[in-house]
Amino acid sequence: VWKTVNSGAAWTDLGEVAAVTPNLGLSNKIYASHIAADGSWLVSTTDGRVFRSVNDGAAWTQTASFSGEALYKFTTIGGGHLMLNSFSGKVYKSTDHGATWTNKGQLGVGATNEIELWAGAYLGDDICLQATGDSHMWRSTDNGETWDEIGQIYVGGALADIIVPLGGDRALYSVT
Repeated sequence: VWKTVNSGAAWTDLGEVAAVTPNLGLSNKIYASHIAADGSWLVSTTDGRVFRSVNDGAAWTQTASFSGEALYKFTTIGGGHLMLNSFSGKVYKSTDHGATWTNKGQLGVGATNEIELWAGAYLGDDICLQATGDSHMWRSTDNGETWDEIGQIYVGGALADIIVPLGGDRALYSVT
């Protein structure tokens, strides 16, 4: 983990998450990182674990273990809650800045080729989106509690991310 306090001009090595969390193991990789609304740091691994630091990376605590899940992307949603998607099509939610996690559903089932959830976004007003690599989209109107399938929005390529512009209109952009 590296830290900068001067807009990237200089960086300080804070050490490896594995060094302060010996059970991370060398065969696993950190897949996603995020800073929660309370300032705590979160990382997810390719083997389904979530680690959290409340002291700028000096120490890490494992807060979840979803065996065999590659956990891909954190998204801050309404109320400062967090959403985390997985390559197996599951969505997890935390209401306490990543200290605990709840499985909110198996999405990706209707996808034609891929069930992996690649993209997640929060639109405001408790509306969340999730999408698979083959562009199947799911929508939640209750801050990630339940999900409805929208369908495949793009045929012929992979949807890599959903971009929500700050302010202004409610236009969304998907990146393929």
